Amino acid sequence: SMEPTADDPSVQYMLTTNNVPHRQCATELVAFLPKPLAASVRHGKASSRGVTCDAPASAAPTLAALTLPERIYAVVCCLPATSLPDDEAAVLPALRTLVAEAPGWPAALAAHCQLHPGLSSLSFAVVATRRGRRFKQSVGSLQLGTELGGALHTYFGWRVDLTAPSLEVTVSLNDEGLHVSLALLRRLDSIECRTRGGLDPHVAWAMVRSLGELPPGGLVCDPMCGKASLLLEALDAHPLCVAAGFDLADAQLEAAIANHTAVPPRIAARLSLMRGDASQLPFAAGACAAILCDLPFECEGRFGYKLDTSRGGTLGACIKEMVRVLRPGGRAVLLMGDERMPPLREALADAGLRAMCERPCPLGFTQATIVVTEKPAGASEAIDDSGTGEEPQQRHAPAGEGGAGGSETSTPAVSVGALPWEGTGRRAEWTVLRKEKRAPMVPWFVAPSKGVVEES
Repeated sequence: SMEPTADDPSVQYMLTTNNVPHRQCATELVAFLPKPLAASVRHGKASSRGVTCDAPASAAPTLAALTLPERIYAVVCCLPATSLPDDEAAVLPALRTLVAEAPGWPAALAAHCQLHPGLSSLSFAVVATRRGRRFKQSVGSLQLGTELGGALHTYFGWRVDLTAPSLEVTVSLNDEGLHVSLALLRRLDSIECRTRGGLDPHVAWAMVRSLGELPPGGLVCDPMCGKASLLLEALDAHPLCVAAGFDLADAQLEAAIANHTAVPPRIAARLSLMRGDASQLPFAAGACAAILCDLPFECEGRFGYKLDTSRGGTLGACIKEMVRVLRPGGRAVLLMGDERMPPLREALADAGLRAMCERPCPLGFTQATIVVTEKPAGASEAIDDSGTGEEPQQRHAPAGEGGAGGSETSTPAVSVGALPWEGTGRRAEWTVLRKEKRAPMVPWFVAPSKGVVEES
């Protein structure tokens, strides 16, 4: 029934997300919980942090099925700053007592026990963060974690283990107050929160989804891979494919290698990164099942290089090389700033790559467009011999423009608007769709004896 009882106490659960608005996570949680408990869901100003709800300890295992959260915690205490002493000398002693004797421990430990039955002894570690100005002079993050760890060890008798603790206690002290929670659930091998920089993950996912089905063992190539965001997303979505990324910018390759190292082995083992020219790829004709590329947006002179020579070759030469290595019927999904769309359309037409869809995709203050293209079947020989296809050149008029620009050719019209797989929710759907098929979360602590290899 999910109703709290004396033996099944009510727990305040906190759900954290990455690249997902709290309102969407709250909506999923409301739909997941029975009506009486759904009324307790809070987010935004109504919540201390993240998305919170009140439910019995026995509900903890069922929350693992939620798709949008990255982690779930049990809140032990959440104290406003007004309840903490101003005297610098009194801060740490007060915090030791407040944390060790917090009334939320029995309920939080009951929820932890639901997920980790049969633990003969408990070990713990404290992850502490101090931010803000109020306590800056009196305590640092390391000192805070050490003091509170000592208090919990004394009060509960738990063994300190900084390597593989069965309990992870998270403490946050800032100008708003003190927040203590106990980790319950997490994603075992998610790529979320692991990589840094690069393309927005939901835009990268949308581009990958626009590739359609890929054959097992198919090679996905990004000739200007930057920080490798697109390729990592592609390998996450297509577990039987491999990928290769190239770039001439050393700084970009270094960032890509760092991201490559950070992702789980199931993804990292299938990715190769190389320094290479996008106009001279080391592949035979038709070797790639699909191509992804976030093309340079920069206008001439910005950031030290020009659009037509970025990453080592002209735009036209790079597009022709993409067509050469792409298998007939394969798709290339590209992202380009709107100011650079006219030369891109011209390059696509010259190379014989058929544009199927143009999807406006603002990136902050930058107006950009996702372009879904396909290499026509039977076009490979003409492209390899001459660098241009025998298909009629395509001339695209900008959206809303009439006249000769849209009537000089009989090629199929390009769809402008939604991507082929998009529903009525448009871009707001991407967040939910990207994560709807993820495996359930796992208990925070996985004992080595259970044979589960943790990917870090």
